[in-house]
Amino acid sequence: EYRLTITDVLENRDQWDRIAHGSYPVDVQPTGPNNYGNVIGDPEIYSIPFRSIVPKVVDQLLVVGRSASYDSLPHGSTRVIPVGMAAGEAAGVACAWAVDHENTFRQMTQMKDTAIPWIQSQLIAQGAYLIEYVPPRIEVMDHWAYPGVRTMRELGLTEGGYDNDYHLEKAITKWALQNKLNKVLRLVAERTGSIPERTVEVSENVTVGEVLQKAAFGMTGKKMLPEEAREYLKDNRILSPLILNQCRDLTAVPNYGQLLSVLGAVYDSMMKTN
Repeated sequence: EYRLTITDVLENRDQWDRIAHGSYPVDVQPTGPNNYGNVIGDPEIYSIPFRSIVPKVVDQLLVVGRSASYDSLPHGSTRVIPVGMAAGEAAGVACAWAVDHENTFRQMTQMKDTAIPWIQSQLIAQGAYLIEYVPPRIEVMDHWAYPGVRTMRELGLTEGGYDNDYHLEKAITKWALQNKLNKVLRLVAERTGSIPERTVEVSENVTVGEVLQKAAFGMTGKKMLPEEAREYLKDNRILSPLILNQCRDLTAVPNYGQLLSVLGAVYDSMMKTN
């Protein structure tokens, strides 16, 4: 009934129907001997909602542990044994309510004033650590580029490591633009099925203007001058005034804040207009 996202985890979000908490770093483990894995981010605390253990179609079943409803990236944190044990305890308590009151689990996900508070109070009475809290706000959320960070992070195309540091002021390389933009375009083509996949190649000494050029080319297949690309992205409301202002010097060396903001906006626009 609810799929926990990487944004839920790394923004330390609470849930009204919380049944457990997690805080383990979101580490994506290696898939081969030449891949060392990476750490997407490190939450302080987040909540597991009851809805995430209730399947959408199948009745009379609760799913806990690694197969519960978590997106791929947050699974790097929710997969750990303590979270699974806590969710398992909550599932047992939920079964007691369901039997006594002859409710389905799906019905219980809507029972904000009865079933869910009872499950929570029962868990606390049994010794579970379960609290309502104001989500700790991580520093990057106040950065102008955060909307782009959030989108690109959800795509698995940026990570903050154990320090939740996305190096937004660091200068990018040609490979950062080329690889990330091509991955965005590939994802759009795969997920829409109607937008053709285009491949971009980037020059060695990349500029802000080239970031805009390649973004516009990826969307349209048309080659434009940097100024033309900027106007296209502005006139079609693909880039916000804030991003455009941050990218006003077309000859400057771009940083990761600019890159992630532009590519995140391109992805959102292409998915929205399809």
